[in-house]
Amino acid sequence: MTHTALVALTPLVPLPFVDEMARNRLQRRMARLLAQRYDLLLQPAELARLADDQPGNVAGSLVKGLVLTPLRHVLRKTLMVLAGNKIAEVASGCYHRGFLMDRAFARGLCAPDGPHSATAVRQAIDDVMAAVPMASSPVTAALRAGFSRSHDALRRLSRKLRARFTTLGGKPAEATVEQAVDDATSGAGAGLDDIVGQLRRALSEVPAKHFDDLECSLCRKLGSSD
Repeated sequence: MTHTALVALTPLVPLPFVDEMARNRLQRRMARLLAQRYDLLLQPAELARLADDQPGNVAGSLVKGLVLTPLRHVLRKTLMVLAGNKIAEVASGCYHRGFLMDRAFARGLCAPDGPHSATAVRQAIDDVMAAVPMASSPVTAALRAGFSRSHDALRRLSRKLRARFTTLGGKPAEATVEQAVDDATSGAGAGLDDIVGQLRRALSEVPAKHFDDLECSLCRKLGSSD
């Protein structure tokens, strides 16, 4: 859940294209940690295939709009985006993808321990998600409610992210970007724990059948018995 929240908040990064870098780094870390639960060792290229955003994703289109906004208005504009539907869809896409990766790893479907390459698993995940409109998913509705109850925490976290990233300058390395996100979102006063708590509570209301159906669809795509 923490990585879902962080990925959803990457538009707060006030540097053009660095937000996309941060998002992919966080999603790869999520994939690596999920794989480690099942003692599955994935190479960096495999993690990227499983986790990186595809061209034309919703988050990317949001960020391109923010890039055109003067820096002094980025914070205000971003908070408006966070309050809307699209950011909940970004978070929902990350959560769905993480859930489906977890199920593929748990069932031993992904190489090197399983029969399917990271590319094939990612394609199956994308196919399953394509059949689940993010705008109408119960996960999206739950995350939207969780974010709406996290207004004060979002405000605190946005200030920390903006302050941290405006000190980087130039074109920072990927590892530096990831560390900057961690620095800005760590600590009791950052607000991340509050946001994650609200999202967890909201997701507890999502019917279990939604996730059961997702897992069954993934198994069918990968030729596994469900």
